[in-house]
Amino acid sequence: MKISPKAVAASLTPIVAALILWQITGDENWLIGVLAGFLSGGGAVVAPPAPGLKQRDLPRLPRRRRSQ
Repeated sequence: MKISPKAVAASLTPIVAALILWQITGDENWLIGVLAGFLSGGGAVVAPPAPGLKQRDLPRLPRRRRSQ
């Protein structure tokens, strides 16, 4: 299974932001940011690529467009 760069960005951005916030402030609320990162990244990985489209159909899309 290939993971979209959008899913990676959706998970890493809040985690990195939370860690930077923790480094700056030393506050323990950075755990909430990490949890939000895992939830958003997990949601992006589990979500279908488009309505009515399954992950297994993605490799066939470029072939269909080239043949038209």
